[in-house]
This record gives sequence, C-alpha cells and structure tokens, in this order.
Amino acid sequence: VGYCRQHEHFLDVFHLNKKIKDRLSFMPVMQGKLISAVEFKYDRHLTDVILDTIESNLIDELNTPENHENLRRLRSYLHRRWVDIKPFKMRHLSVIKAIGCFESNHRKYTYRVKGQGKYWSEDGAEG
Repeated sequence: VGYCRQHEHFLDVFHLNKKIKDRLSFMPVMQGKLISAVEFKYDRHLTDVILDTIESNLIDELNTPENHENLRRLRSYLHRRWVDIKPFKMRHLSVIKAIGCFESNHRKYTYRVKGQGKYWSEDGAEG
C-alpha cells in the first residue's frame, strides 16, 4: 500500500445485500426496492425515502421494538458506509489497477500457504 497513490475501498454487494435482507426480514417486499436504490441507482435521497416509507409502514403486528431497532441500525449502517457503497463504474477512476476481492480467492491462498500440496514459486508468490 505504501507505493499506491490512491486507495479506493469498496463494500462488496454480497455483504451489502445480506445486511439489507437480514435487517428487513420483517418486510421482504421492500428489500428489492432498497437494494435497487442503494446498489444500482446509488441515490441517497431515494434510499432515505424508502427507509422512511418502511418506517411509516411499521404498524399493527410489524410495530415491534425489534423491527424499529433493525431499521434504525440499517439506516445508520447505510449512512456510515455510503461512500464505500458507491459502485465501481460511478467512481470515474482514471487508472485502474485493482487487486480485486480477496474473499473470492481465499481458498486458493489458504491451500497454497498452509502446505496442502500446492505451492507457488517465489516469483509467483510475489506476483
């Protein structure tokens, strides 16, 4: 990292969608709308409108302290991580040399590092 001029942090969509679905498990109809507003449109105003709509629909059996707390925590999470959620194509990066997502290659790395019959040469590991 010491050699790079700019660091861009991304919140991967798998964990973002999982967080939304977990926190809005009480209202599955709104999950897709919120995911679309956050992930595809990246529209903070629309996201807030959808969250406000969900809050206004917490009536009758949905009006529980647990649902209110889940919604509050989801709103806080989205606001706190908003910059990290911004999609790659909307960042207008001039030079792209990305290391990619480590998690998708995690198994390859652990197999080679833990000595399970696979290895890299020094040059390969350096790369």
